[in-house]
Amino acid sequence: MNREGVGMMEVIIGMLILTVGILAMAAATTFVQVQLWSADMRTERQVARQQIVEELQTLHFDSIQTVAEADAVTRGEYILWWDATSLDWALKEVDIIARGPAVRNGERENTFQDTMTFRIARLIQ
Repeated sequence: MNREGVGMMEVIIGMLILTVGILAMAAATTFVQVQLWSADMRTERQVARQQIVEELQTLHFDSIQTVAEADAVTRGEYILWWDATSLDWALKEVDIIARGPAVRNGERENTFQDTMTFRIARLIQ
């Protein structure tokens, strides 16, 4: 079988396959970009909460008190406040509420709010 060149149908099919592949790559790139954006905001929110945890851990156990939303502190783009509850004489549970930007359904939301809970124990010497 001797062929002189590539037929028109083969060129069209090749271009169609190439077009589908390029469109799939473009869609995947957008998806990855949104996921990276979301992960970046989750990391920033976690860093802000971790700063509060570390600050509370430096306080004397009896000094750890609730901070109301009206007295919230700001870390980066996030507003944080917390509720400290004594579980017994040597243990407190602290709920840290963070409000700020997040990505939901592929779009930025500036008032996303979530809570992280941690416990802190009285230092016994």
